[in-house]
Amino acid sequence: MNTAKKYHDSEGNECSIFQVVRREPDWAASRIQEGEKAIEREKYLLAKIGELELKIQSDLLGHDGLSDSDYSE
Repeated sequence: MNTAKKYHDSEGNECSIFQVVRREPDWAASRIQEGEKAIEREKYLLAKIGELELKIQSDLLGHDGLSDSDYSE
């Protein structure tokens, strides 16, 4: 974590992230919850991308996922 970054509290005072959290715990809690939602959304989207990649590969190779070259000896 970058603790050197400066933040501003609700009154515009420059402070550290730790000071903001201490002074405004409700704000901190809402940011944590929004961050958790964003992480869950990212996981969902990455899983969807993986599903779509597999579908595209399957569609390109044929519905069983095997190409004609898989049957040659």
